[in-house]
Amino acid sequence: EDGFFPPEEPIGTVVQSGNPRHQIFRSIRLESAERLDSLYAVMVLVPPLEWTEKPLLGKGQP
Repeated sequence: EDGFFPPEEPIGTVVQSGNPRHQIFRSIRLESAERLDSLYAVMVLVPPLEWTEKPLLGKGQP
């Protein structure tokens, strides 16, 4: 296995979602549809709701 699931194959159902303070990643708890018990972490990549040409600014930048 290459470690990737096909985009159309569900891996589970989200039962809880949160966005910890000052984090760029969301914390998501799911009820798995696949055997994920041998994995430490799963990263799900989704496109943003809308694309922007504006640069992202961090702390201390004008």
